[in-house]
Amino acid sequence: MHNMDRLSTIKTFNSRIEAEIAKSYLESFDIKAEIFSDD
Repeated sequence: MHNMDRLSTIKTFNSRIEAEIAKSYLESFDIKAEIFSDD
């Protein structure tokens, strides 16, 4: 059984805009995505 609530980092981006584009792409396939920033 898979735990769907577990978070996994799939990519690290150098800019927020790149991360937002990737998030939008994932969400277009009904894949839940979150962005976390170190700054």
